Amino acid sequence: MNGSISWFIRYMASAVGIVMSILGYASLEPSGIIAFAAVVEAFVLCVHFSKNRLLLLVSIVMLYATYSVMFVNYTSPLTASFFTTYRNTDAAGIALSSLLLFLSCLLLFAPKEVKRFGKGSELLKNAMGNTILVVVLCVVLVLILIFGFGRPSAIGGDRGSPSAIYEYSMVFFLLGFYFAGERKSLRIVLCILVGLFALQNIIYGGRVTALQLLLILFFACFSKKVSSTQFAVLVAFGLLFFTFLGSIRTGLVSASVDDIVEAWNESLARGFAWDTAYSSWHTSITFLLYGDIVSSNEHLVLFWHWIQSVFLGGSVPMSNLAQLTLSYFYHYFGGVLPIFFQFYLGPLGVVLIAAYVSVVFRLVNSVCADLRDGASGVLAPTLRICALYVSVSCFRWILYSPSQITRGLLLCFLCSIALTWFDRQMMIRPSRRVIAWSKHGGDSPHV
Repeated sequence: MNGSISWFIRYMASAVGIVMSILGYASLEPSGIIAFAAVVEAFVLCVHFSKNRLLLLVSIVMLYATYSVMFVNYTSPLTASFFTTYRNTDAAGIALSSLLLFLSCLLLFAPKEVKRFGKGSELLKNAMGNTILVVVLCVVLVLILIFGFGRPSAIGGDRGSPSAIYEYSMVFFLLGFYFAGERKSLRIVLCILVGLFALQNIIYGGRVTALQLLLILFFACFSKKVSSTQFAVLVAFGLLFFTFLGSIRTGLVSASVDDIVEAWNESLARGFAWDTAYSSWHTSITFLLYGDIVSSNEHLVLFWHWIQSVFLGGSVPMSNLAQLTLSYFYHYFGGVLPIFFQFYLGPLGVVLIAAYVSVVFRLVNSVCADLRDGASGVLAPTLRICALYVSVSCFRWILYSPSQITRGLLLCFLCSIALTWFDRQMMIRPSRRVIAWSKHGGDSPHV
């Protein structure tokens, strides 16, 4: 598409979206129209980021989540489900306006020139590698695999409960593949561990953690061989498949043909809408309903608690908004990103979180502009690992909690820069020894 035409469409779409969100806040537009407009904004975002599959993945997830919210609540309402209980409330209208404002601002703040990241591109490229670090990381991952996942007494009953460290194992896998370099044996071990982590999560009723880990495997081993069109198709079918798995959950191992057919019909009846998305949306509306029963000052107090949790962790009291609202409204936790900040700071909060995510997008985009090996530096590989983390963790920070793109990203950066620095020190010290021996006339280094 011609650059000037693309620029015009993007800015027109964002401007129309912002105006419609304002009308939505004022209750002057029907909720169904606002929801449809949000789907359009998400689609335009996908088109804009089509050259960069890291940002395209995030956009596709946003589009699918927004479609799921619209379909289940307005296109073909699931009136028998408690997930649509509040679909016609004022709080739902405000939530939709917040979502539309967020997507419109993302489109407005998006980088004008999207850097290509597609077939042939690779972020986890490391010519040197570090076997010692990979072995240590694999040992840590095995311990997390065994002890970091809460298993119910039997398969097919309750769902498993991955711990926080199980979720953050993504960082260790990204670092593992980076330090493995081109060593096939190390990469095979990491692939096996990814498979075990994902399989355990799926067997015990989980999906998102497995999907994120499989995406890491894809970007580490297969992305450079796959075209962008193939990638988009794979992501679309992957999301649909995991949505279908949601109808089976913990019964996957013992599922009969009749169970699979029933699950298929159930998914088809709800337009393959993503149950995680509309469940999270239901939770988000409870944030705004809860906001109506607490004082304005309480919103700011809770916002401060959340900021503290970014640096101090989830142990900060009253930092989990979903946990607070559960005392008043029934839900399954989660929460759509912009609605958290609509609760905390109103429309200004939505614009601020959109600006923050846009800054992260711009950093990801700039990282993709220079894909040289950069083995002599520390910051470049750290930023590449973080860019991949932002992309593959998008399911969590879009539909579960802002912590993945704040505290999680911070932890990813700190772990990556620390291990990358340590790796460089391990490379530098032997070189210094060789130089010292040569200056003293040594024939060969002696250890």
